[in-house]
Amino acid sequence: MIMEFQAAAATTRNGWIVSGLLAVTGLGTLAFGRGSVDDPLATGSLALALAVAMMGYTRWMARQRTPPLRIDDGGIWFKDWRARVPWGQVADAYQSGARLRPFVTLRLRDPEAFLADLGPREAKALRRNRLWKPPELNIPSAVVEGSQREILDAVRTALDGSAGDPASRSNRPFDRDPA
Repeated sequence: MIMEFQAAAATTRNGWIVSGLLAVTGLGTLAFGRGSVDDPLATGSLALALAVAMMGYTRWMARQRTPPLRIDDGGIWFKDWRARVPWGQVADAYQSGARLRPFVTLRLRDPEAFLADLGPREAKALRRNRLWKPPELNIPSAVVEGSQREILDAVRTALDGSAGDPASRSNRPFDRDPA
């Protein structure tokens, strides 16, 4: 079983909206900023440069082919973790967070063993990650297409299906990217 959750369309849409607002702000400042802004040329140029940068980033994000969340028989991979969690490490999965910032949370059986198997660089990066709160790893459900309930159901289904698979209990090192 492989389930892939694509990036949320709202992320790209919001990027285009911010880009447009920055461009309008920059052009408006250049055209009408005299007298109300100390340096309309610098302020307008900065806003336009930020608009171009945001457009480039939004376009890059829209073209990403690797799904941010992948659930398969061996474990779960989320792009912001840069690590794959084997099902044998997952003790429980549940909903958490607030209404405006919902999470699917995985509670790990042995976080230190999981970190030790990642390798020093990956473990250090994960320790600094805002989604890592030992013994829990969070998946912000607003980042991917699909509701919090759909993600949780997929995780629980895969977790139940891996109960008898000895390979899913392995704490071997994993690729950063499952693709």
